[in-house]
Amino acid sequence: MNQKPKTLSDFSKVPMKEKIAYFIGECGSCGMFYYLTITLSTYFYTDVMHISAITLGTIIIFSRMFDGVSDLIVGTLVDHTHTKWGKARPWVFISTFPYALSMILLYCIPASWTSAHQVAYVIITYNFAITICYTVENIPWGSLPALMTRDKVQRSQLHSVRMLASPLGSAIGVSTALPLINALGGKQSDWILVMSILAIVGICCNVLAVVLIKERVVMIDPKEKKSNKGDVLSAIHNPYWWVSILITLVWNTFIVATSILTPYYSKYFLNDSLITTAINNAQTISLAICAFSCYWLTKRWEKSTILKFSMLITILGQILLITNPLSLTTIIVGTIIRCVGFGCMGALMFAMATDAIEYGHWYTGHRAESTTYSAVGIGNKMGVLMGSGLLTILLGMAGYDGSMQVQGDMAMNMIKMLYLWSPIALAVITVIIMMFYKLDEKYDAVLKDLNANKFSPNVQLQYRENARSY
Repeated sequence: MNQKPKTLSDFSKVPMKEKIAYFIGECGSCGMFYYLTITLSTYFYTDVMHISAITLGTIIIFSRMFDGVSDLIVGTLVDHTHTKWGKARPWVFISTFPYALSMILLYCIPASWTSAHQVAYVIITYNFAITICYTVENIPWGSLPALMTRDKVQRSQLHSVRMLASPLGSAIGVSTALPLINALGGKQSDWILVMSILAIVGICCNVLAVVLIKERVVMIDPKEKKSNKGDVLSAIHNPYWWVSILITLVWNTFIVATSILTPYYSKYFLNDSLITTAINNAQTISLAICAFSCYWLTKRWEKSTILKFSMLITILGQILLITNPLSLTTIIVGTIIRCVGFGCMGALMFAMATDAIEYGHWYTGHRAESTTYSAVGIGNKMGVLMGSGLLTILLGMAGYDGSMQVQGDMAMNMIKMLYLWSPIALAVITVIIMMFYKLDEKYDAVLKDLNANKFSPNVQLQYRENARSY
């Protein structure tokens, strides 16, 4: 028996305290945990523990290749969770503690072990942190806006708040971690101590968010929803699920690649690894401001329009950086300008994923919030594969050796090429994708049909049957 969806006026407004709570939680979820897990660990392994860049890149790539399945699994589990706290919040709360522990374990690799045992340790702890803990925490966390409201402007605002918090949390984490580690002496024990402190901060942020946020969107009677298969089919038959994967892949490739490359570029081209902090701060603060600007931009323009024009500004900023790549002033100014596009993208890609939830419900007759949102997790991990795994292998193939004070010409040219030209390539890819994105134009009509309990005329027979049974 169908349960008719509520109207927008019943649950579209999200109180400011919940938006602030989502901001705080994102600082912990992404800023304190994710960036410290993904970006600084690469530098730690190659330049502190002296693990081969090729070996590390291979571990990351193979881990990511088998990781996308975990996003779909967690998405279906969340979709079939029904408690008085809602679907997503219980998962965020439970996973926060092992996620924090997994981040610390990454830096606890025994220095006295043989290379083979160290590699085995990295494989186990990296996959525990990313494949398991990150996925179990991040999929429900990212699904929350879809469960807090169905209004696209409110959702875009939530994601703008999220992307103000994400780079800000990253800036706080990275800017605190590296200088504090260096001030303590830079030993492995110093890395572990600093990461432990930041992990506790992250736990506090997440727990506070879980307590304050409320889930309002309940589309069906939980006793009537039984099909895990229907969740997955609804996602993979939804064209905008695939678009969300591509957009998230591009954004995460940019974020991870620039975060990883900046310490190397600062060390070998600017001759001061501590300049990394200044460049990272310029990038993360600019990303945050540009992302938060979407809080108002989405009231006036559609997401595809904002992305196409902002990415053109990004290309101009990166070209400026290329004109004088050894000037710190030019690098910082160019970094700020190139963040216009990727900052807006950081906010809008999440809103696009939650819009895809409504489209998937309309197009297939089956609603699966977290399974559809798994596109972000899949794209995220594919972006890590490209921005971290493939990049690290390229550095290794070019002869990069973290134990050497001076790198060879091939390694230097590879660092320079990747740092200067990859942002332009990613911006061009984004513009091309947005030229084919049409959901902005369809969204209001889709939501109108759903509120009238109507579905797409193109729904396949099996989905029509699912719609009737649900």
